[in-house]
Amino acid sequence: MNSTLFSTYAQDYDRLQPLRVEMYQFYHELALDMVPFDTDDEFRVLELGCGTGNFLQRVLEKFPKARCVSFDYSIEMLEHASQKLANYSDRTEFYQRDLHDGLPSELESFDLVSSFSTIHHLFDDNKIRLFREIYDVLRSDGWFFLIDPMSTRFDEDVFRQFRRRQHLRLDSRFKRAGADIKDAERINTMVSQISDDSPEKDRIARFTQHIEWLKDAGFRSIDHIWHLFMEHFIISRK
Repeated sequence: MNSTLFSTYAQDYDRLQPLRVEMYQFYHELALDMVPFDTDDEFRVLELGCGTGNFLQRVLEKFPKARCVSFDYSIEMLEHASQKLANYSDRTEFYQRDLHDGLPSELESFDLVSSFSTIHHLFDDNKIRLFREIYDVLRSDGWFFLIDPMSTRFDEDVFRQFRRRQHLRLDSRFKRAGADIKDAERINTMVSQISDDSPEKDRIARFTQHIEWLKDAGFRSIDHIWHLFMEHFIISRK
C-alpha cells in the first residue's frame, strides 16, 4: 500500500526535515557516535522506518563491512533511499512494510536495530509487540537505538514557552536556509488531515510507558541518552 503524507513528502524530505526538526542533524551524529563497533568490524543492522536512508548512509560510509536491512511504509521513501545508497547496493536490502504488522518471521538476527521517528505511528499494542520482536531478532548483547517523540509532563507555562520557542526557531531556520516557511505549514496541514486509522497517524505515548515496555520486552539495560522537549534517544541492550 502506498502512503499519502510520506509519498508526497519523500521528494522534499532531505531538504525540509532538517529545518522542521531542530536537532535532526545532531541526533543522527550522536547516534552514529554511539554505534559500538570498530571501523573494520562486520555487523548487521536492521533499520525500522529508514525514510530516505540518512542514518544508513552514515553507517555504511563509516563501517565498510556493515550490512543493513531496512523497512519503511512508504514506497517513495524507499525509492529515494535506494537511489541515494546505490553505491552500497551490495550491502543493503530495502523492503516495504507496515510495522503495525510487526516484523517478518523469517528475519535473521542483527547486532543493532535502529528506529528514528517511526514507532510513534503505531498503536500502543503494536509498539509493545514490536519491542518484543526487536528483542527476539537481536543477537546476545545486541543494541537497540530508539529516537522518537514521547510525551512527558510539563508545567503549562513551561510548555507554552517551549512551543513559542519552537515556532521562533523554526521561522529562523527557514529564513537562514532561504526556504519558504509555507513549506513547513504545508507539511503541518497534511499531518493534521491524516485519518485516525492511517498508519501515518501520530500516536505519541509517554516516555515512562516506553521504559516499561522495553523492560517488559526483556532488555537488560535501558539508558536515556538525550532528549530535547519531546524528542528522546534511548539505548537498550539485550
